[in-house]
Parts: sequence; structure tokens; C-alpha cells
Amino acid sequence: MRRSASTLVAAAGLFVLTGGSAGLALRSGAGAPPAPVWPDLSYPAPLTGGGERDAAVIVAIEEYQNSPRLSGAKADAWAWFDYFNKTRGVSGRNITMLLDAEVSVESMREAAARAAGLAGNGGALWFVFIGHGIPDAGSRDGRLEGFDARSSPRGIYARSLSKKELLASLVAGGTGEVVAVFDTCSPGKDAPDRGSAADLGLSEPHAAASAAEPRITVLDAGRTGGCAGRGPGTERPAFNYLVLGGLRGWADIDGDKKIAAAEIAEFAAQAFHAAGEGRNGPAAPAGENKAALADSAGEKRPDMSGTVKLKVPAVNSGSVFRAGPAPGASEWERYSAGLPESEKARGASGWVRDTDWDKLSRMLTYAGSDEDKKDLAAAFVRAYGAKVDENPYVVYLLSFLDMALIPAGGFLRGSPEGEGELDEHPRREVSLAAFCIDKHEVTAADYKKFAAASGRTMPEQPLWSTDHHPVVNVDWNAASDYCAWAGKRLPAEAEWEKAARGGADTKYSFGGDESKLGDYAWYHVNSGGQSHPVGLKNPNQYGVYDMAGNVWEWTADRYGVNYYRTAPSENPKGPDSGAQRVLRGGSWNFFDISQRPGDRAGDSPSSKSERGGFRCAF
Repeated sequence: MRRSASTLVAAAGLFVLTGGSAGLALRSGAGAPPAPVWPDLSYPAPLTGGGERDAAVIVAIEEYQNSPRLSGAKADAWAWFDYFNKTRGVSGRNITMLLDAEVSVESMREAAARAAGLAGNGGALWFVFIGHGIPDAGSRDGRLEGFDARSSPRGIYARSLSKKELLASLVAGGTGEVVAVFDTCSPGKDAPDRGSAADLGLSEPHAAASAAEPRITVLDAGRTGGCAGRGPGTERPAFNYLVLGGLRGWADIDGDKKIAAAEIAEFAAQAFHAAGEGRNGPAAPAGENKAALADSAGEKRPDMSGTVKLKVPAVNSGSVFRAGPAPGASEWERYSAGLPESEKARGASGWVRDTDWDKLSRMLTYAGSDEDKKDLAAAFVRAYGAKVDENPYVVYLLSFLDMALIPAGGFLRGSPEGEGELDEHPRREVSLAAFCIDKHEVTAADYKKFAAASGRTMPEQPLWSTDHHPVVNVDWNAASDYCAWAGKRLPAEAEWEKAARGGADTKYSFGGDESKLGDYAWYHVNSGGQSHPVGLKNPNQYGVYDMAGNVWEWTADRYGVNYYRTAPSENPKGPDSGAQRVLRGGSWNFFDISQRPGDRAGDSPSSKSERGGFRCAF
């Protein structure tokens, strides 16, 4: 799956942004032997733990709206994510990533405040920034440039965040240790229309952000007029790469299996000295330099003794831009040309969606549990919709969303003559567009998340109920609201029946032998007078569970006794009026006749029962 960056919502508590700026590429001098390739950090280091109470924010900008590109920033960001999650053991819910278009002054402030609230007692709060930096007025700390910074000097300043302000907010929000890593580059003077410190009326940035508060440790690239460079054999900003390598074990200079800030600074300085003539290393870290930041993951440091001296070429500002427009450039150009607002919004949302899809595909790989994966996928659907024309990625998320795809086409709706009640007749072929439906009834655990997010009161559940039982005592409006919150909807009655039949046109999805009903349904014969956890019986041919028995399920349609006589043959949506809504599927205390996929019932939308639940579709 592709990876890209944009806004992923509070999808299960995980956020991401990427970015960067074009830096100086270090290249070997003429006739020099090839430099050793530095280790690839795209694979997580061994687990060390220690981060169970930590929270982290990772900010990276590779594609700025107006500023030069910084190759490799997003790759570094994902390597940091792996370190926090897979090596240090930080919960994915406690990691906020901001990538490219997600990075603004406001989003960085919000991410810092959120992370400060997530860090537990004794846990560390980490903030990693990979991107452009500029001088700051009245401070020697510098500023972090957001994605949307304008090309004019004042525009850059207005859409950048003071490091001093950021550090103050990180300290104010928690009680534990704060570690900030700033790999900030200042595009060279050749970069167009950016202006110098003098143009801004500012002092030049200090070599490192200060840390008057003893709980803060700051590791800063500390460069002016350019980036700290790239390591030999890498296409990534060098400083944060070296800090991350140092934490993985490269900087364990004294061999005590603990990594201190002072060790990282010394290691990085050695690396820069080995990599280039005249290249200064990063500024000394501010804060508690000797205190251990983390346990070493045991990785052996690269052998720098064979690293050749490298010459730093002159920078041509034109070379830092890729051939052709950067992602999103055409949208910005079209906006300025005055396209209608609707077209702007559509293009912008598609770009952001594609960026978030790239992030989501990576996060799904590293999510710790199926439940986490389901939450992440559901968050993406809530953010970008469930219609394929709006969100083409939704079909790839079905397995994570626990949903089944029901193919387009016709089926026989209703019951044959001699079977069922009047409202099930006449039997006709109905054609439906493809749709998806939940494989399981919505559980109490699912509904608890909705109640907490929406400020609703959790409906009272039976004494026998657990988190894995279907949620009950939910009226039609509450069921509809839940599905909307989840980025879905209640299924149309015809959709429900097609999914329940499983592609068959027999009395039950499995055929006509009622003796097998107990293998597929909880009903009055085998239920023991109560509902049961979802998914314990056999699924039908579409892989959908409990479509017969367990609990009645709300559908979107109004109920009409004679509706089948006049209903359209394509995508019917129920009567236009009516006091009742349709319930389907039977329940744990009903007879076998109610477990048939053709059986229908109607009830008031305000009705609640221990026998009634629902599932969603899109």
C-alpha cells in the first residue's frame, strides 16, 4: 500500500503530519572512495520498554506549500514512530503524528497540549520536529515553520511557532521529563523571497533552543543558514537520524546500556566531523545532559573510521524543487485562478484524504491489536466517508472494519406463496447497488465508545450482558445516530434481507432444513432466555453472523404492510411515510418462523427492548 500524509482525526487517538525542507546534499569529492552506507532505520530496533507511560508528537514536513522540499523527512518520521511504538513501547494511541499539510501553528499547539495530557506519571513527553526553522524576534531559540507559511518574510514569521512557546506549553501540560528534538533547517540565502533575519527585524537564531526548566532536554541541529546535512549513503536529514540512531544504541559511549543527551551530542559531533570538512556538529544539548534519556536497544554504532571526508557543494535553490509541481501545487494554482469553492473543497479534501491513507496504511501495519486496527479504520471512514466515489480506499478497509461486501445485482425479496405473513408478499426480484454491512451486530463495547465520544448516557444493559454482547435497549434514533457517528448508516430493509439470505433463495440462508437452525441462530430453543456474544454461531455465505436470532435489528426503512406491492424494483428505500420502522432477524426468545430472512416486523422508532439491537451498513 502507498503511504502519504494528511489529517487522520482522532482516529483511535493517533495523529500524523509530515514535512521538511530541502537541505544540502553531501557528496563525495572527485576520486574519493565511496562512503560507507549508514544503517537503514526503517526496521524497528529490539524492544527495550520504558515508554509505557510516555506520549510523543512527531512533526515532519517534506512538501511545504511555498518553501523548498526536504527529502526524507517523512521516512525519518516513520522511523521515529517505530522507535517509540515498537522499541520504547509507547502506545499508538499516545503518539501524535503531523505530516505535511497537517502541520500548522494551531495543530502543533494542539498536539503538544494533547500529548502533555496523555503522558502518565513518571512518563516522558517527546516532541520531534523535522522541517524548516527561522529566527525569532526577542529570542535566540528560533521558530518552527509550518506547512502553510507564506513566501514573504512576514508571512513565514506569522505561520511559524516559537520553540520557546512550544517548550513552555510542554512543561505546563505535565509533570514528567520533556525531550525535544529539533532538526530545523534554514533554507539558504538563494531560496527565493524568504528574507533574512535582518529583513524580519530579528536576531540570528541561537545554536540551540534553551531549556531553563530542569525537566527539559533539548537536542537541536543548531545550524544557521542551512541544514546540518545528510549522513553518507542516506537521503534523510542528518541530525534527527543521528539522534534516533543514538537512542537505538549508537551513542552508548560509556557502554552502560543507557543513552544520555550528552552522549548523543558527542556522537553526532563525531559523525559530522567524520562526514565533512568544516561541518560543525550540533549544538550542545540544553537541560540535564548526563541523565539517561532511554535504555539502549543494543545496536552497534556504525564504523566512522572509514568514512571519507566530504565536500559540501554550493547550493542552487532551483535544485531543491522536484521537476514538475509538488503534490497539491496544481490545486493551489487552480484556487488562485478562482475556481468555484466547491471545486476547491473537493480537490483539497481528496489530497488530504490520500495523504491520510498513506499514514493509515502504515499505522495498520503496526497497530497492536485487531481492535486498534478497527478503531483506526473506523476513524478514517468517519473522516472521509464510506461512499466509494468520495473515499475509494474504503473497500480496502472492510477486513479491518469487520464488514462484508455484498455484490451488486438482483435477488428474490419476500417469501413464496404459502410461506410467511401478508407483508412478505408478493415475492419479486429486486436489484441493489453494491453495499457493505457489518459482519456482527453492534456490541456494548462499540456503543460505549460512541456514548463517551458524544456525551450520551449508556443505555442500561441486561445483567447477563458483557462487552461482547449486542447492545440492546437502543431506539431507532440512537441506532441511526451511532451509525452516522461511525461514518455509516442503518441498512435499507432490502439490503438487510439480501445480506441475510447469503445469496440463497431458500427458507433460510443455509437451506430449508429447520433442524440446522441452531447452528446459525440463537432463538427460543437454544438461547437459555438471553442474548449471547456476537459471532458464536455459523456465518452465512456472505460471512455475516447472527442475521437470524440473537436480537432484532433496526433498518432504515419505514414499515408498510403492503409496501412490496408498489415498491420499485431497483434500490427500494421503503415508504415515504409511516409511524413505524422496520425490524428484522428475530431474536433469542422468538420461534423459528421469525428467524427466516423474509420475516418482517415494525415498531415505533422510540421503542427499546432487551431483544432489540442493530448493525450498520454503507
